[in-house]
Amino acid sequence: MNTQISERGASPAPADIGKAQGTQLLALILIIGTALALRMLVLDRTNLDLIDHFLLWLEDMRINGFWTAVSHPYSQYGYTPIYSYAIGLADAMLPAGTDGKTVIKSVSILFDFVAAGLVLAIARLRWGNGWQPVAAFAAMLFAPTVFLNGAYWGQSDIVYTTFLLAAVYLLLIKKDFWAMVCFGMALSIKLQAAWLGPFILMMMLRGRIRWWLAILPPLVYIAVALPAVLAGRSLVEVASIYLTQAGTQSGLTYGVANLLFFPHYFFTHLGWWPEGVPLIAKAAILFTAVIGLLFAWRFSRGKLEDEALLIAALVSVLILPQFLPHMHNRYFFAADVFTIVLAAWRPAYWPAAVMMQFNSIVTYLSFLWPRMPDYPVPDWLALFGFTNNLQPVTGLIAFAGIVNFILLVWFWRRLQQSLQQSAGTIRNSPHD
Repeated sequence: MNTQISERGASPAPADIGKAQGTQLLALILIIGTALALRMLVLDRTNLDLIDHFLLWLEDMRINGFWTAVSHPYSQYGYTPIYSYAIGLADAMLPAGTDGKTVIKSVSILFDFVAAGLVLAIARLRWGNGWQPVAAFAAMLFAPTVFLNGAYWGQSDIVYTTFLLAAVYLLLIKKDFWAMVCFGMALSIKLQAAWLGPFILMMMLRGRIRWWLAILPPLVYIAVALPAVLAGRSLVEVASIYLTQAGTQSGLTYGVANLLFFPHYFFTHLGWWPEGVPLIAKAAILFTAVIGLLFAWRFSRGKLEDEALLIAALVSVLILPQFLPHMHNRYFFAADVFTIVLAAWRPAYWPAAVMMQFNSIVTYLSFLWPRMPDYPVPDWLALFGFTNNLQPVTGLIAFAGIVNFILLVWFWRRLQQSLQQSAGTIRNSPHD
């Protein structure tokens, strides 16, 4: 039965529809105002990333000018030019002398709201103009990791994730060309956008994305980088940024909640076999590639309903940060967001969204709030990941890594069941 039909069998009166829409609009305005006010309260918070990187780049722009600043690499860690464009544009639009932290964080805050709008749009594909999309909009803006990542920390993970959301939304409405443009934009911002790569490959194998559109992401990357190249930056250097970035990472993990936490803790932190870390890292890269290809091939057949499509996107962004080496504590951010999207589509998944938030928050603690009580603990607790420095956090990260793996396995199986159910429905449907 159509959910728009009342219990008496009649459609709602136009006046009732208008009143409901007006109430929803008021609710959205209140949500936006509250979310913005909360972000304003933490604009002055700082951290080592802001001090050592972002504020220095902004100062370079202010002293030497935008085009001079973008004409050379501004970090040994391989950042693409587009983020410098965003910082420069924000600095130009805000009043002169605006605090640097506010300038940098304003970019992420803007995309917080754009991403929330995309979550609302996806939810409306499922629920129409009901209250569920409004709740999804609020959930996105008030999700702890979304709030902390940009407004508090000043990181830009929401920027590339917004384009990943746009790509998935466009695939839901069957616009594969623009979906690949958005995927290319995401890749132009950060390498972590590649977490959606297995999903994109799966959609290509299904024919949902035409093969020739694979050329779009590299073309978009080049187009976005062109202003920096014209300003004097080397085309070869810009094209190889992600290779440079990969070469700067040597640790097995950097505070992330994945299964590699355990070999990192025992082999590196406890010094059991530090020389074996490079071998483990190479094996992990190979294993991840195999799992990603298996995922794309395994789920390239069968009818893909919209809910299954969202599950597939979530599984994709869970696979790579779970098994790849050199992951940082923020690299499950896309998974944090996509669990919210999936829960907005089907509320039964809200426990998974809450668990993802918890799993990521515990990895933020030791960086954002490093001064915690140093209570000695028994030596035997070290076997479970606890140390005398931040001992509760270390143990929670170990636990969160296990939970993240369980969520990956569960959603993988859920996707498999969904495809099997669709196949069964097709086989059992009556013939014309």
